[in-house]
Amino acid sequence: IDNFKVFNDTFGYELGDRTLCKIAGVLNESMTGGEIYARLGSDNFAVFSPCENADSMVEKCKVIQYKIRKSLHVRFEIVLS
Repeated sequence: IDNFKVFNDTFGYELGDRTLCKIAGVLNESMTGGEIYARLGSDNFAVFSPCENADSMVEKCKVIQYKIRKSLHVRFEIVLS
């Protein structure tokens, strides 16, 4: 999550932690057979997926990013890279 430190500094760590939990929930709901996600630490997550090609992985990430944005109710753009 890009610039998550700014999010925490602006809104506080309690909202930051709740936001990370919501993101983890969306990731968990978005995984299908053979896919996993992991929180690597702090504001870093990884998705491991046996996608057939790079385009299908990019599309999956776009869908996940859309779901995350839809689930959050904050006036701050969450950017995933």
